[in-house]
Amino acid sequence: MSELSSFRSLLPHVLLVAMLTAVVLVHCGCAGPPQLPASLWPFEEPERTSYRTSAVRIEALRELADEAPKASPKHKQEVITQLVQQVKSEPDPVIRREIVRTLSHYHDPLVDSVVITALKDDDAAVRVMACQLVAERGGDDALAALAEVVNADSNMDVRLAAVRSLGHFKGPKAVDALAVALDDSDPALQRRAVLSLEQSTGHDLGPDVTAWRKYVRTGQAVPAESPSITERLRKYALF
Repeated sequence: MSELSSFRSLLPHVLLVAMLTAVVLVHCGCAGPPQLPASLWPFEEPERTSYRTSAVRIEALRELADEAPKASPKHKQEVITQLVQQVKSEPDPVIRREIVRTLSHYHDPLVDSVVITALKDDDAAVRVMACQLVAERGGDDALAALAEVVNADSNMDVRLAAVRSLGHFKGPKAVDALAVALDDSDPALQRRAVLSLEQSTGHDLGPDVTAWRKYVRTGQAVPAESPSITERLRKYALF
């Protein structure tokens, strides 16, 4: 019993020495970091894995965008083909948005189609960005696609982005598309439609929605009459 008692009294000291020894070995490089069991590590050979983080992928895409102006026709076509295939199967909306933005630096009918298709992406942030990119590319197809967004999209931020982008287009079709937003019940959408109509038509009818609705119906650019000082005082009078 005396030997057992002696061992028990020495046990804490033994454990302490073992712990200190382990710490010294780690700091001296004599022991490597603990290894995860193979079943918990997603790659067979961690040091040879080709896995890339989102940040790395985004950086690579931005480099491709920067290279677009000076790339050879062959290289441009290779990039377009590769990115068009990637965007179709990419599950991460942040990466999808960056792919579409990168593609927008390349001028090709296939890219035009991809950018317009992004207006129907599942992610609202992708659709908002696509509204701007579609307007930058221009054309009747772009105008029609943005008009459809104003009519059909369920997200107000996306609709506002589409109305803002429609301001870059000229002509009756652009006015008709903005008229839909002008008649909407949401004040923010109405206000955005007024600003885009000013940009599209070059007319300044002020912020009065009624004056702009009249313009849309008749084509007559008649600013709304400003109320006189007396009328404004009467409006706010208590009696």
